[in-house]
Amino acid sequence: NCERFLDVGTGTGILSIIAARYGARIIHAIDSDGDSVKTARINFRVNHCRAVYCQAVDFRRYTVQGAFDFVAANLLTEDLICFQKKLARLVKPGGFLAVSGIFHENYRHFRGNFKPVGMAPVAVSHKKNWYALVYRKERE
Repeated sequence: NCERFLDVGTGTGILSIIAARYGARIIHAIDSDGDSVKTARINFRVNHCRAVYCQAVDFRRYTVQGAFDFVAANLLTEDLICFQKKLARLVKPGGFLAVSGIFHENYRHFRGNFKPVGMAPVAVSHKKNWYALVYRKERE
């Protein structure tokens, strides 16, 4: 059950739209690119997704109260590594963090450097030259 969903690097907003379809009631979709946010907002309207907080914001400056059941982060490998502590803090105990955008040449570097505290990997997906991983946060 995913009540609260955070989409970091939302792009077109597709993951937020899917989260809404599966019952997420509070959705935050953010991206550093203003054009992506405009596109995502159009897609939210077309797909009748209401109550989506969608903003162009640098993740370093993003603040929110509370944590999320599911956080999806589609960012460059170095950004994922840089933001791993903040990403992990935004996940509720027992919740999930999905990271993607990891090019196959960066996968070994990613696995060696991305170790969010209190989170364990539960799934790895590889398609063509890209990787995505899902982590689960330990319950307190």
